Amino acid sequence: MPATDLLKDPPDVWSELKRLWAQIPAGRVSTCGALAEALGNAVAARWVGQVLVDHDHGADCPCHRVVRAGGALGRHVGGGPEAQMRRLRAEGVVVRGRTVDLERFGFWEFSGPRPLEQLRHLQEQLARRVRLAGRRRLPKLA
Repeated sequence: MPATDLLKDPPDVWSELKRLWAQIPAGRVSTCGALAEALGNAVAARWVGQVLVDHDHGADCPCHRVVRAGGALGRHVGGGPEAQMRRLRAEGVVVRGRTVDLERFGFWEFSGPRPLEQLRHLQEQLARRVRLAGRRRLPKLA
C-alpha cells in the first residue's frame, strides 16, 4: 500500500495488536517490547503495556502470555500476577519467583504488516514536503 493511502485508510493499531498477541502459542510467552517491535516501533512498548492493563479481560483472552522485558509477570491480567501464574502454569510454562525464562519459553516469531513502521514512513514522506518560511506580514488583530 502506498504510504499516502494511509491518510485515507489508517491502520487499526489496536486490532493489529490483538492479532499479534493471539499469535503467541499456549505454553509460550512474549513481551510488550516484542509486540511493539512487531507493530513496527519498539518505543510503543509502554502503550502496549497500558493496553494490556486497560482492555477487557475475557476468559479466552491470551494476554496472560505477555510478560515484562526480563520475564517478570505483569499486573495486567485480570486477577493479577497470581492469576497470570496459574494460567501460564496450566499451559506448561515454568514460573519461578514470578519470572519466566524467556530463553526457554519466549516467542518472537510474529508476522504482520508493522503498521507503526508504515505510519513512520508516511510521516517522513510528509515531512519532506513541508517548507518552513517566516510570515511575510503580521496578521491584523482585533
